[in-house]
Amino acid sequence: MAWQRPMKSWVKAMNASAIARLQSDGPCSAFLMTMWRPRFFCPAGDAVLASVVLEALKEQVQQLGGPAAYVESPVVSIDRAKKTVTTEDGKTIAYSKLVLAGGIWSNQILSLMGLPLLPLVTSVEQQTYYATPEGTEELFSAGKLPVVLEHNPSPEPEMKRRGGYMIPHVSNGVDGVKFGMHRQGPLMDHEDFPMVPGAFAAAQRYFACAGTRAERLWSQRWPEEEDSHLREETDAFARRILPDLSIEKSELTMRCPYDQHLYADEDFVVGVHPEDPDIIVVCGFAGEGFKFGPAIGEMAATLVTGGSFAVPESVQRFRLNRPSLLLLS
Repeated sequence: MAWQRPMKSWVKAMNASAIARLQSDGPCSAFLMTMWRPRFFCPAGDAVLASVVLEALKEQVQQLGGPAAYVESPVVSIDRAKKTVTTEDGKTIAYSKLVLAGGIWSNQILSLMGLPLLPLVTSVEQQTYYATPEGTEELFSAGKLPVVLEHNPSPEPEMKRRGGYMIPHVSNGVDGVKFGMHRQGPLMDHEDFPMVPGAFAAAQRYFACAGTRAERLWSQRWPEEEDSHLREETDAFARRILPDLSIEKSELTMRCPYDQHLYADEDFVVGVHPEDPDIIVVCGFAGEGFKFGPAIGEMAATLVTGGSFAVPESVQRFRLNRPSLLLLS
């Protein structure tokens, strides 16, 4: 990866007062001064519009692979014996190697292909865009505010990470400042998102949301309405970081699915399926995959072509047959 640099050139370890001085005239400087946890500052950090990035990536695919490289018709079947993919418009595409990037539908796709499932669990998270006081929009923009990512202690030491995030208003994006809680939404107990045996019990033991949601942990339908628990969490987070925001008024609330996993680590899931060497699976990003898209795409391409990996240790760390928490449940 040509863009790789030593970590120390990208991220600076700083104390709270040093970070606050960078935002001395900003609306969240008081919060930065009171942070007690270890903190890091990334000068190159920024916020981007996902829709713009997706269009740019689509253009690159079409420029490099030609018009036929981008197919918009949904896939209706995959025949591993014939090594073909069939789309809804009747087109059949042959493959030698196939990369599955199915997100929350990864296990459903694997099941339809007759392949063993992975220790994946789907959650439905929530983001709220809080309104800025009239006439102060610029003060709460990406040019004035940092992106804030906060890791919170889990209810139990053995549980996986949780946290919250704040993203300033981005020009041409949704109005308001975006807040969300990380891995705190309800888990899906639904046939569209099949789980391996033992995943239900393991999720209740190792996911931090099990310690904060209590009886509201599982959902048997896709939740369309606002989640009151998540709204309370983001309200409290927003008051602590940006007390001048209009907490009572939100511009937009959105639900967002995460493809979480029950491996005994926090790494992504990228590798060859143990039961079919021609199937590469890319999933398990738990809300953190989009910003790594090009790098993960490069890794998947290398798994297909058999070339040299830019980050060799990623192959072992991201593999599908690594230890899982299911074995400990």
